[in-house]
Amino acid sequence: MTSLSWLHFTDLHQGMDGQKWLWPTVRSAFYTDLERVLKKLGTLDLVFFTGDLTQKAAPAEFIQLNETLADMWSFFKRHGHTPLFVPVPGNHDLRRPEKTNPYAKLIRLSWHTDPDVQKDFWENPESEYRKLIAVIFEPYSQWLKTLPLPTLRYTTGIIPGDFSSVFEKDGFRLGIVGLNSSFLQLFGDVDYESKLDLNERQIHSVCGNDADKWCSNNHTNLLLTHHPPSWLDPSAKDRFRMDIAPPGRFFAHLCGHLHTTQVELLAEGGGVTS
Repeated sequence: MTSLSWLHFTDLHQGMDGQKWLWPTVRSAFYTDLERVLKKLGTLDLVFFTGDLTQKAAPAEFIQLNETLADMWSFFKRHGHTPLFVPVPGNHDLRRPEKTNPYAKLIRLSWHTDPDVQKDFWENPESEYRKLIAVIFEPYSQWLKTLPLPTLRYTTGIIPGDFSSVFEKDGFRLGIVGLNSSFLQLFGDVDYESKLDLNERQIHSVCGNDADKWCSNNHTNLLLTHHPPSWLDPSAKDRFRMDIAPPGRFFAHLCGHLHTTQVELLAEGGGVTS
């Protein structure tokens, strides 16, 4: 029987105020716990990181992040592991636009009320809205291209951070889909709970325009986002359940953002528990 194991981390916020002394304070305890976990796992294949790797997506923060991750992978290597690193971006891994930017203002004010804004975003590759999203996630995209860690080969999608990949081990295929749930959270002083979006075009664009077929080609599949479904707009939440993660498509959905540990087992519509 194939044994496949992973670790899930989230919300490091590299560069946040106070981290220069907070991380050294907890680092020893973290690595003690990590050593204990590695002994139980036996092998470690993948490390998932579901967003907010940095605080403001500043260049210096990504440099610091690489140093933190390099230390962690050195620790893995000393214990006989070389896992692949698999991240998705969070709402702190983007460069905030100016509040006077007209396209940022329209996205904030009109995304859920003006169908033409969404239509232009999703259907027009040259959309100014889409160009804005590419610009604000450029620091993350550039960091990902030069990531100094072992990682997977990705198929990318419409929005920076969207990807699919297949991890194979001893004939077992694990499909991994990562979706950027942070592309609407443009400003830091606005309440975005129940106002975000995930679109079915995101998953289909990374899965050969047929997510169901792509997932069916794997033995099981995982979904990664930064936000939990509770942060989606009600209509987006319905589409998430029907078109992105219907019952049985994913074995598990890994996310972060809440800064609390939460595990939920859910069965809907007669589907299997996930």
